[in-house]
Formats: sequence, structure tokens, C-alpha cells
Amino acid sequence: VGQLLDADFTWTDSQGRTLTRTQVLKKLPVPALGDETQVTEHERMNSQVVIHRAERGKAYVLRVWVKRPAGWRALVYQEVIQVGALPQTDPGTHECENPCKTVPFEPKTADERQVIQAYQQVERAVTASDSVAWGSLIADGFFAVTSISDRPQDKPGRMAGLAQNKQAGIAAFPLVSAHMFQFGDTMVMISRQQPDHGKPLHVTRIWIKPEGKWLEIFSYQTLI
Repeated sequence: VGQLLDADFTWTDSQGRTLTRTQVLKKLPVPALGDETQVTEHERMNSQVVIHRAERGKAYVLRVWVKRPAGWRALVYQEVIQVGALPQTDPGTHECENPCKTVPFEPKTADERQVIQAYQQVERAVTASDSVAWGSLIADGFFAVTSISDRPQDKPGRMAGLAQNKQAGIAAFPLVSAHMFQFGDTMVMISRQQPDHGKPLHVTRIWIKPEGKWLEIFSYQTLI
């Protein structure tokens, strides 16, 4: 197993516990989907990254495999079990400072800077319920799932919800920390966000750069 795990590998279970490669090798966790029979699977791949998604009922699993010099290695394993939507909050009740204006993350490359700027633009659009601005930063194959919602999201559904200003579940929560891993025109962004009330979220976002502009295509959010 150790030969298949990247040095930066993390395993996040459905309870939001994140384990490092060393911790996983000491005691292998029990996967939420078991042997993964009767699951629905989706896969997106290029020469450097494979994004594998599996789901059954309200349980969703994200796997990210990356091409290293020694071969393919697992970088991310994350589980999300949807427990139901939280009560809607009014985005206009307070000003969005973090992440809309500032974030506790210092980009190391030009691409990381562009991704964090795109992320902030996405969050500003969410706060303003601006579906057009949000949609311009989102890939057509977008899929998002979070513990604090009762259903997954695609691009048309999310845009409709923002336009109607009555959709809960994926909000502009302050950013606590972030790490980025780039593989060509794919960026894996792993972060922690803290809502104003309640528990924090462990979030994996996948960004792609199909035509010179970074777009968000996947978002998995696990309540910690």
C-alpha cells in the first residue's frame, strides 16, 4: 500500500478526520463505501491526474491520483456523507472580509495566485448571489457535494439557486488554511473553512485551465 501513496497523501473520512500517509499505513481505515459494490462511478483523467468519484446513496468518495516520476500515486482520498441542509442564513447580514477580500494564504507561483484570486471571485459571487459572475468561473462539468446539504450540486442547479437567492449549503465561509498541488493544467486545492457558526469544513477543490483561465470543476466538503 505504501508504494501507492504519495508523500503528501491524506485520507479524510466521513467524520472529517484527516490522516496522513504515515497514520494510514499504521492502521488502514475502513472505507465508507465498503467494497464499493453497486456504486456509481465517474472518472476524469489526463496524462498527469486521474480524478475518480464514487457514490452510493448519500455517500460520496473522491480519489485523486497523480503521475509522479516513480509512477501513479494516490494524493487525496475524501469521504462525504450528506446529512441534510442547514438553515438558510442571510449573506447580507455581515460583510465578507475573509475570503472575499483577504485570505491567509501566500501563493508560491503565478498559477497559485490566479487560482486563489479565482477562488475569491467565486466566493464574492456567492456572497452577492451573482449567478452570472459565479458561472463564469465554473467549468461546465462542475460537481459539488457537502456534508451540510441534502443533495449534490451541478452548475445549472447552483446558478439557479444563486439567482433565486434561497439556496443553502455551500456558502462563503472564511478560509483558515490552504495547500495547493499543481499538475500541469490541473490544481488540487485542499483547505479548511470555518463558518461563522458551527464546525469547520475540510474542502478539496479541483481547478482546471482549459483555455488559459482557471475554472473550478469539483468541490468536496466534509464537516469536521
